[in-house]
Amino acid sequence: NFVAGKYELNEKLPSIETILMVRYFMGYRIYQYSQQAAAYLEPILNGLRFNDSTKDITIKQLSDSKR
Repeated sequence: NFVAGKYELNEKLPSIETILMVRYFMGYRIYQYSQQAAAYLEPILNGLRFNDSTKDITIKQLSDSKR
């Protein structure tokens, strides 16, 4: 039974929320972002491209925003 079973999360995969956010933006063809939006999304999209864990993406994003 899938609901009653105990499963470990694979931290190497992007979260459903991240995938849906990217799919939403790409589905509506929003390719030209403001500089602030691009700076926010760049580490997230790069992390997805390189299959980084959600934890790694968050750390990279926080360190990049301090610059």
